[in-house]
Amino acid sequence: SYDQLRLHADAVDAWIDLLICDEGHRLKSSSASTTQRLNAMQCRRRVLLTGTPLQNNLNEFWCCCNFVRPMLLPPSGVFQRVFKHPIERAQDTTASGQEVAIG
Repeated sequence: SYDQLRLHADAVDAWIDLLICDEGHRLKSSSASTTQRLNAMQCRRRVLLTGTPLQNNLNEFWCCCNFVRPMLLPPSGVFQRVFKHPIERAQDTTASGQEVAIG
């Protein structure tokens, strides 16, 4: 389980080369202790499996991508400023034509 791995991560970290996380949607918050601990593991290959969609939440998308492939996307603050905020603003009914084009 995630809780057991989090508790024993220090003992097994050096031995794990491939980490497959079922119910990967549980790692959708970068502030959760389980996500932080698993992100700190040194394994080179990571896979997330989930039957639950990310519900069009760009923060969850960033968190899952960052877990599987760290540094593929820019840091969270930059991602939010460059991608998330313009996309969300473009979906607002009061968005200007330029905001819609950008987002």
